[in-house]
Amino acid sequence: MADHDEQQGPDEQGPDERRGPDGTDRGRPDLVTLVAGLVSLGAAVLVLTGWAPDLSWLDPRWGLAAGAVILGLAMLAGALRADRTRAPDAPDGPVTPASS
Repeated sequence: MADHDEQQGPDEQGPDERRGPDGTDRGRPDLVTLVAGLVSLGAAVLVLTGWAPDLSWLDPRWGLAAGAVILGLAMLAGALRADRTRAPDAPDGPVTPASS
């Protein structure tokens, strides 16, 4: 048939073809959210099947410390990334209201 009948790959799609049904840009999947969802799904399956590993050797304080480190790294990554996402025409300093 004609060339326009062939399916395009994700990199070849135009901007309108990557939009969701409500018109928002779908973009790429978020890796952190995907991993968190898969871990949650795995935990739910373990609870539903009644299987639980023996965690008597694990001190809860280590889990709290690891959670604090992970949260701190995520906040640091978010703070460093926020500088890159600023619009090129955005002012560098704080915005002050114009005096009348």
